Amino acid sequence: MQKWRVKLKFDEMTVVNPRGRAGGLCVFWKSPWWVEMIYCSGSVMHLKVKDQVGAESWFLSLVYGPSVETERPQFWEALTRASPRGRHHLWIGDFNEILFNYEKDGGLPKTTAQIEVFAGFVRAHGLIDLGFKGNPFSWSNKRAGQANVRERLDRALCSAEWRIRFATATPKRRLFFRCSIPTSTSTSSPTRSSQSSKPSSSSDTTIPSFFSPGNTKSPSKPSPEDLKTGKNIAGKVRILSIDGAGSTDGILAAKSLAHLEACLRRKSGNPQLTISDFFDVAAGSGVGGILAALLFTRGKDGRPIFSADEALKFLVENRKKIIPSSPAGIFRRIFRPVKAERILRRIFGESTLKDTLKPVLIPCYDLSTRAPFLFSRADALETDGYDFKMSEVCIATSADPAAIGAVEMRSINKKTRILAVDGGIAMNNPTAASITHVLNNKYEFPFCDGVEDLLVVSLGNGDSDSGCRDLTPSSAEFVRIAGEGASDMVDQAVSMAFGHCSTSNNYLRIQASGLNAGKYPNSKSADGKRLVGIAEEMLGQKNVESVLFRGKKIVENTNLEKLELLAGELIKEHERRKSSILPTVVLKQASPRTSSATTVSTVSSY
Repeated sequence: MQKWRVKLKFDEMTVVNPRGRAGGLCVFWKSPWWVEMIYCSGSVMHLKVKDQVGAESWFLSLVYGPSVETERPQFWEALTRASPRGRHHLWIGDFNEILFNYEKDGGLPKTTAQIEVFAGFVRAHGLIDLGFKGNPFSWSNKRAGQANVRERLDRALCSAEWRIRFATATPKRRLFFRCSIPTSTSTSSPTRSSQSSKPSSSSDTTIPSFFSPGNTKSPSKPSPEDLKTGKNIAGKVRILSIDGAGSTDGILAAKSLAHLEACLRRKSGNPQLTISDFFDVAAGSGVGGILAALLFTRGKDGRPIFSADEALKFLVENRKKIIPSSPAGIFRRIFRPVKAERILRRIFGESTLKDTLKPVLIPCYDLSTRAPFLFSRADALETDGYDFKMSEVCIATSADPAAIGAVEMRSINKKTRILAVDGGIAMNNPTAASITHVLNNKYEFPFCDGVEDLLVVSLGNGDSDSGCRDLTPSSAEFVRIAGEGASDMVDQAVSMAFGHCSTSNNYLRIQASGLNAGKYPNSKSADGKRLVGIAEEMLGQKNVESVLFRGKKIVENTNLEKLELLAGELIKEHERRKSSILPTVVLKQASPRTSSATTVSTVSSY
């Protein structure tokens, strides 16, 4: 190893020799780093590191994980108990584990139980994956054709405090794992670690780290309290939630989004920006799910297939084809969503959940399991058993049981079967589900710990009583009333959750006030232009807020004025992230696959 140290022009080194052909660790460093070994074994090395006399030290742990799977649970448990505890901690090594199935190419996918062993260790230490530059798959079994298996087993992990302190550190991996870490007096003193490497390709494919390569602005100095928690540095996760059809068949939500997008373009001065640029998660039920899919599915140019204004026009022109009226008796079986299928397949092609620009959540109700089913990009990236074509997802979430009955569909690999009906039956307002998804998804939202770290926009679609004046409502109207009643309950619950926040900007609900009940015609008998006019009237109404334990109140601002204020908050958060030290969102990356869909993998902080 001395020859390597001299060849690579490092000043110092420390080595843990391998046992036979297994294990072995080595770290090289340059002055003015000062390194003290505090523990070593054949597969673990813990070091205390300083960059100058008197500077606060930090810990570097090098790990060579067991190659035998049955030994790993005990290894990670022992490592958790015996590791040094400090706010600034960097872990580098060949962990012999993957965190997600998209880090594996070829062979059988790992089970959740197999992955959870290492994932639990990462969560227990609150570690962030730094990513690295180099071959995305650090190990291969070197077999030919379909027998070839590649995995990402090497990685660099760190605590949030370490990431803040060394915001410009950039891991690179080839035969060695190199991490350039700035000192207090220099910005280019690298530390290099190595373990007995498995063969790797000579390609230099970049795995983006948490920080956008185009971000050249210097981050502002965080406060001591921010450094402890990571709060106020990572910003707020922006959630868009869209209700099911309502009395306007989705036109109110579509019109709200078109107005919001126009405000964002005007205030930012960029006419190319779309809704997907300003939200991190999109959830939609029924026609709201179709809107979310239109706005967040990637097109061939890498941008969303529809802008908000285009989605509004699409809905006005096609709503009766994709949200049909209810046929009676024996004709229901004949009346299948053929027109809707044809239209949606033309729009989405072969795109699947993996092909969305941001995380999406679209519910339906699965009659085969008698439970809600949530179509999720995160689940689709884990396994093809939860990946579905976007056109079929849209059909499933909008399948009115009173009109067309259930729709049978299967996942991309044909292993998951769903008998789907309208998502509005189980989850007409998906706001609570989207919040739960974010708060429990620490990989993609590493610094989101509570509702104070969220900015949530929930769009309704009109009150049920504005579309029903008959004393004996039909079965379809009963379904609508039940769904929208549940939407109001979700709104009340979410408002209560946000009630303790110091600012009212964290949660916005756009919905008709209900003061003009009975004024508007039934959506099934109204044409598209009339519904657009109704939606514009609803947006001009005073906004209604749910008040903690006190029902609802009408506020001074109209819905349109609230959307104008929201646009300012979204742009403020968008700009803040350009100079942020920490990422707000770390998108999971899709595995390469052969498809006519255009999947592009990204890690983004905005």
